[in-house]
Amino acid sequence: MARLRGFVWLAAGLIVALLAGFVAFVTLSRASVQPERKIASGPDVQVVIAARQIDVRSVLTKEDLKTKDMPVNAVPDGAIRTIDDAVGKITLVDLYQGEVLLSQRLVEPNEAAADGKMALVIADDEVLMAIPADDLMSRTGVLKPGDQVDLLFSLKVPVESVGGAVAEGGVPTYINRSEDKLATFTLLQNLTIAAVVKELKPGSSSDRSNTAILLTV
Repeated sequence: MARLRGFVWLAAGLIVALLAGFVAFVTLSRASVQPERKIASGPDVQVVIAARQIDVRSVLTKEDLKTKDMPVNAVPDGAIRTIDDAVGKITLVDLYQGEVLLSQRLVEPNEAAADGKMALVIADDEVLMAIPADDLMSRTGVLKPGDQVDLLFSLKVPVESVGGAVAEGGVPTYINRSEDKLATFTLLQNLTIAAVVKELKPGSSSDRSNTAILLTV
């Protein structure tokens, strides 16, 4: 009789242990599912994703992109919402198919971003050249990427001129004089400004920065 009572208590203990394990399993399962439901909650919004793998330093086209609806709480910061906002920009990293496009991973061509990042786009038959820009128009920011400019060159050349008459025995005498005069020549015309780069000198104001104009020839 005592042995039978021991078996009964053992069976009851096993049943209680199984019930406790089942309750713990259900509780943990609900706890792991609840954050996912919280993230996935909220209305859907449109984002732009990569339609295929895109290499770094690529100019984005409409064929590279497509849109996708995502829960608003799952959209990362900086996500681009329309394809038109991404077309023409240059990638700073490799993009994989289905990846959400972020504005901080793209840059406008031929424009210096606020953080100093810049990407230049030139044709296969063009070369890029940099010239110092210390003139007032460059330092005040009048010139912008995409502007068409002419490249001029000024130098002093010796020019001979005839001086005034000097009377020597009543006979006028003309003296030839040589002096340097500033002459300006047109080197190249209709050049496109690819970018205007400014490097601020440490401890100085913006008007003391080194400025260079990048031209495509």
